[in-house]
Formats: sequence, C-alpha cells, structure tokens
Amino acid sequence: MVEALALERQDRHGDMSLALSNLSISLLRNTGIAMIQKAQPVTKDQVIALSDEMNFTLPMENCRVVTDEQGAEICSISPTTWFVQSDFDKISSYTQQVNNLGHGRSIIATDMSDQIICLEVFGVGAIELFSKGCSLDFRKSMFPVGSSARSLLGQANVIFNHIAVDKYHLLLDVSLLDYLW
Repeated sequence: MVEALALERQDRHGDMSLALSNLSISLLRNTGIAMIQKAQPVTKDQVIALSDEMNFTLPMENCRVVTDEQGAEICSISPTTWFVQSDFDKISSYTQQVNNLGHGRSIIATDMSDQIICLEVFGVGAIELFSKGCSLDFRKSMFPVGSSARSLLGQANVIFNHIAVDKYHLLLDVSLLDYLW
C-alpha cells in the first residue's frame, strides 16, 4: 500500500494534484492540445516539407513523441494523426500555421484544448499504477522514453506519452477526468 503524503483537490476550475511517496499526479492546467491530421494521398515528403517550414518535427514513426525547440510535445498516434501539446497561448498559433502551410497538402489542425486535457504522472510508482488498469507493457525496455501509445486505462481511452525517465503525460477526454481521478 502506498502512503499518501498530500492530496489536494479543488473544484473543476482549480488545480488538481496528488502526491504519494513514489508517485505524483497533476493536471497540467495551462496546456493546450491541437490535433493535426492528413488526408491519405499526402506523401511523407509533403509532411517533412511542412515540418521544415514550421520549424518542428512531426514524427514519421508511429507511436513516438518528440519535443521541439519551443517545448511543444508532438506525438504520432497513427500514420495520419498527431497531437501537439504546448502552452495554452501557443496552440492557436500552431493550428493557424499548420492550416496556412498545410492547406495545399491536405493537412489540417484543430484546437482540441477544450476537449482534451493532460495529466502528468511522475515517479517510480507510475508503471505500477498503469499496470493496475492497462494491458500495455510499460517496462522501460518495451516502452522507452520517446514512446507514445493509445490504450485503455480502466475503461477510458488514453494516450500515454513517455516524456522522461519515470515521467508520463496522459492525454484524455476532459469528460473522463473525474472517472480516472
């Protein structure tokens, strides 16, 4: 059994965090999320050209997460879909830039900040926590830093991004926060 050192929970508009002896979980409040999608006829070269023009990398390999020079996390969840996580005030410029530059390439971006939230899970207890409600193998050899996967946690659809050693960002529908919390 894990001992709770502190538990803070306020209303839906306040901060939410949980600190345990080997784990901390917090809602990243000032995070914006954008979804980038491409049409099937878009080539790898067109995606690379868009990345070059925008000065960030859209991972071409499935189930990868990268961090750009400005600190935005970009995860590839399918061959045609990426999620960009950044400061809330930067997401609208990302989506506008993708839509301006990607229009001729059939690549579009949508601001999902009102629909998707991010939980940060940090600590050596993260893998144990995830294993209680998810069938993915989170051992470091199977899910190394830089990995991304979509799976169920409990009955909730979640995107797991392995950001750093013992640090994960979970993207989920805002309506599932109370269920998972």
